[in-house]
Amino acid sequence: MRYIIFSRVSTKLQTVENQIKECVEYVNKNKTVHDSVIRFDEPETSSRIPMDEREILQQMLNFVGKGDTLVIYKLDRLARDGEELVYIYRSKLIKRGIKVISLYEPHIDNANIHIYAFLGETERNNIRIRTISGLKNKQAKMEKVGT
Repeated sequence: MRYIIFSRVSTKLQTVENQIKECVEYVNKNKTVHDSVIRFDEPETSSRIPMDEREILQQMLNFVGKGDTLVIYKLDRLARDGEELVYIYRSKLIKRGIKVISLYEPHIDNANIHIYAFLGETERNNIRIRTISGLKNKQAKMEKVGT
């Protein structure tokens, strides 16, 4: 069996270290000596970039095959856009016989993938709202915004 680990962060201020560490720990607890582990670590990538423009995600989706197990930290590492996440999960993974393990979403199936997709998209929108609010507050105080 092949275990595929996929990781992604949104900004250069973040690292994939914790994601990788926890995914590797999961794999090491479950794999046998004959199993292989392949990692796809996407460099910092905004969740606003469409999946077709994410080279590492596309490489991973083209690489995985029937019988593989994809291990991810959270589903929103695949996509934060709800439609995109459901499409990746159902069409690119499950229909092709790939098992999906998300360390922080304990039970994923065709029904509740929509709930996780909604939560991921909602979080992305909340982050956007908080960022805009923080920038407006800094601008109102005449503080420097950006680098």
